[in-house]
Amino acid sequence: MKPAAAATFLSLSMAMFPAWAAAQSNLSGAHEVGELTSVQATLEDTPDSSPATLRVRGLITAPEPCQVATAEAVGEGESETAGIARVLKIRVTTARASEDQACTQKLTDLQFQFTQEAGLREFEEVEVISDRDIERALVELAE
Repeated sequence: MKPAAAATFLSLSMAMFPAWAAAQSNLSGAHEVGELTSVQATLEDTPDSSPATLRVRGLITAPEPCQVATAEAVGEGESETAGIARVLKIRVTTARASEDQACTQKLTDLQFQFTQEAGLREFEEVEVISDRDIERALVELAE
């Protein structure tokens, strides 16, 4: 494609998809690698005597879409607001899914999920930690 034709195509593409172009610029300007958003913690009770399931979900900003997010428990602590209530600490990291894969450098929000069996009121809060951010969420009972 000749340079003039490429410029015309690009101009037409941007004119036809202005919302897409705005979303791209907003994402790259508003997020930083390692930023955590939309952190939620729910406790799902079971009808029988088996333990409840604690699920923690959220998003972490990665430097490229070829990465995967991993969440693991790294300890416990006490709540800063609820006194003696227990807090489960979870670390979220991102890593390249495959080093052989070529990938575009583009900030991307990746979903993460952590699941663990827990007693009904074992944890009142979760603290999710990345290399750049810390988010806390109260544990809600699932409906």
